Amino acid sequence: EDALHVGPYCAEQGGAIYLGVFSDDTCTEFADEYGGKTTFKELTGEALPYSEESIVGAECVSCVEQQNEDEDNQDDADRVGEQCEQIYAAAGKCEENLPEGMVDEPNTGACNYMEGIKIARADGIMSFTAKKRNPVVTAFIVIFAMAFLALGFYVFYLRKRIGVKKNALL
Repeated sequence: EDALHVGPYCAEQGGAIYLGVFSDDTCTEFADEYGGKTTFKELTGEALPYSEESIVGAECVSCVEQQNEDEDNQDDADRVGEQCEQIYAAAGKCEENLPEGMVDEPNTGACNYMEGIKIARADGIMSFTAKKRNPVVTAFIVIFAMAFLALGFYVFYLRKRIGVKKNALL
């Protein structure tokens, strides 16, 4: 019998991460047509955890420093928990629009990445940020529309000028 593997996979719309049973070690081929749920149930007698609900929740975690945290963190000047400080320090940042004096050296290393990422809405559907208009494309559309209208009026003018009969076919 072939080995089976349990691993994470993204939902079709990209807004959630589920566990599935896979027939390959790269977690690309499901063990059955239900994401491996029935295979797991047949083998263990239990439901596959996180096969119906996302592994990653959308709940927020407070970053306010608690009184019972370790002593090293309580002596600092801010009221931010150590875990949140570590996450922020490791995160990509785009600090190019911060007010002057807020940070000594703004970190803009992730600005290009953040500009191009997809945004997951509350319903889990991925959407793109608003696209910027391209002035060259807009100019070509306007020029093409004006040329089309001018050509149409010219054809109308020529037909009237030549005096085409009402019942004549083109």
